[in-house]
Amino acid sequence: MSGMILFLASFLSVSALLLPKGTELLAVLLAVLLFALSKQKIPTSSLYNIQKKPLIRSIALSGILVIYFIINCYGRYEDLNIMLAMIIGIVLLLLSVPLTLQIGAAEKALPDLPSEKDKKRAGMIGFSLIVGFVTVLILSQSSPLYPCNNWSDANCFLTLGRTPLHGRKMYSEVFDHKGPLLYLIHTVSALISPDSFLGMYIIQSLLCAMTHRFMVKTAGLFIKNDRTTYLLSIPALFLLFSTNAYFYGDSTEEILLPFVIAGIYVIFKSFRKEEDLSKSDMVILGTGAAFAFWIKFTLCGFWIGAILYMIVRLIRRREAKKLLKYALWFCVPCIAISIPILIYLAATSTLGDMFTVYFYNNMFSYQSLNGGIPIFGKLPYSLILTIMKLDTNRVMAALIISAIFYLSSLKDKRYITFYSVTFVTTAFFVFFGDSQMFYYIFGLAAFALPGIIPWILLVRKALAPKDSKRLLTVISAAALVAFCIFSFSASCATFEILTKRSDLPSYKFASYMDTSENVSILNFDFPDSGFYSAAGSVPTEKYYCKYNLDDVLPEIVSSRIQAIAERRVEYVITRNHAYNFKNYDLIASADLTEIDFDGEVGTDTYFLYRRNEGEDNG
Repeated sequence: MSGMILFLASFLSVSALLLPKGTELLAVLLAVLLFALSKQKIPTSSLYNIQKKPLIRSIALSGILVIYFIINCYGRYEDLNIMLAMIIGIVLLLLSVPLTLQIGAAEKALPDLPSEKDKKRAGMIGFSLIVGFVTVLILSQSSPLYPCNNWSDANCFLTLGRTPLHGRKMYSEVFDHKGPLLYLIHTVSALISPDSFLGMYIIQSLLCAMTHRFMVKTAGLFIKNDRTTYLLSIPALFLLFSTNAYFYGDSTEEILLPFVIAGIYVIFKSFRKEEDLSKSDMVILGTGAAFAFWIKFTLCGFWIGAILYMIVRLIRRREAKKLLKYALWFCVPCIAISIPILIYLAATSTLGDMFTVYFYNNMFSYQSLNGGIPIFGKLPYSLILTIMKLDTNRVMAALIISAIFYLSSLKDKRYITFYSVTFVTTAFFVFFGDSQMFYYIFGLAAFALPGIIPWILLVRKALAPKDSKRLLTVISAAALVAFCIFSFSASCATFEILTKRSDLPSYKFASYMDTSENVSILNFDFPDSGFYSAAGSVPTEKYYCKYNLDDVLPEIVSSRIQAIAERRVEYVITRNHAYNFKNYDLIASADLTEIDFDGEVGTDTYFLYRRNEGEDNG
């Protein structure tokens, strides 16, 4: 019992450092739960049958973690009490991590795999749907609880998605540099709701439900999927979606999340069943790869790693003939998804523009943003960036570490080998370019999901005595509530929950415009921030806002300057700078206060200019 209390005390001490201001009272609830656990009479003899190899491995891992904490926290906190709490947490962590691995290693009898024809299957899918819709409802600004999704990326996606519905062509007439499938998904969203993110809320919720379903199915390969698993799976998802990498929701990484965890599940399932991958398994893998390729090809790293792993493994087992069968069923969904996209692009005469913008610009123009990293330095560069970004997404980091601890403890090393290979290849391609966007790390979010397994095991071990099901449910439910509240308070998206649309600059400015027809707008010095959606407009200018590529593609900036000089647009909007445009009059300004991905509160001021009635001076 002392070992279990030691581990939970360690978790409490270290996690207290992650709590945002004003939520320290959550520690009181956790302390009460810890006290309740200490009153249980739990046989602990199995905890002390520690084998030599797991012990050495776990101490090495915990030592690395301690070094990380010391480097990460050094000089960050000046308050003496915080420093003491940090030191206590590090000491307890060092002592308790070996117990985590031992608990994992003690699970020698894995549960029977559930039947695919389980009568409860429909109920489980329904439960995942509820979790998906509630999670996105609370933690994504795409939900109806928010006036609008204020993330510039999400607005760019929706603006491009709306262009085909207004007779405009993606890439050739309206510029952005993500994949065509991403914009077509947002076209579907625009068909559901042309002037809001309601459509994306539905799509994101369905994708979140898929993520939850495959997370639970993955856990079910190692532990029994009972009430505890389902209860604790909810806060795990909430915690993940409250990280700053998730931001306001509706990123390419979020859309691809269920496909990555589905890929992890089918590979792990083949290990558990000691069977070859089935046709349906390869179709699942191929579908995910196709989605990644046509949404954001730098997120194909997981599938590249999975393919490399399978090739090496089958060659080592002298079963290379199976590669042809695998390749066939992998390519079926890839072809089925790619052909309609290519036909659409060819029919709209945008195929060449798409290749230039999506492939050429992303592969070459982005490489020069920060001077270019030599090819031999790409791997260490990407891994260093991964650690740096996980430093600001510590919940994700904690779950990834938990997954590594647990999978390392299993006797079958295929799990940790596959996990490690795909993690490295995914991280490599995510950060292959020189860009260092804060949300890129969410491309590794799927690797955090298996991290719930050791925590569920710990809770069950702590409540191992007979007749403790009721207490187990109470403890799990309390953890659910506590961590969901924590997630809500930690998320930067929830700052604007229940805000009125009329309070946003985009809708204030729309009230000045005649939106009966497609009004021409130009975001002069900032990315798309919802002004087009609020006005029910689509861009009349190809380069309608500021892009990350402005510094390497000079024609983007010059095009916006020329549009103003030639008075091609009726309204110009700027951010934080008031300009003296010769052909435009300043008619309004508005402030928007938000919490950024660093948790800092900031206010941006937007200025609205209208074309004056003077002569064309262009």
